[in-house]
Amino acid sequence: MDYRNIGYHHVHHLSPRVPNYHLEKVHESVVPLQKATTVTIKSSLAALRFRLYDEESKTFLTFKDIKPQLQQAKRTNRLEKRRLSLLGK
Repeated sequence: MDYRNIGYHHVHHLSPRVPNYHLEKVHESVVPLQKATTVTIKSSLAALRFRLYDEESKTFLTFKDIKPQLQQAKRTNRLEKRRLSLLGK
């Protein structure tokens, strides 16, 4: 691999059939690729805290972000189990 073009390697992941020697040309000719966010070491380390992807909002979340929802789901589950046990089910 020609490491001088490592900055264009993400194009290969979007379209594996593009050979390495054409990655720069493809990058320059496809406008959305030119607007790609630059990933730095700092932004990479900050992203380690994200573990979940919310399909509805199209954002990454941490477990801390959804903790209230998880707690509510646990309470609801406990109440449902209690209700079913009282009904003899």
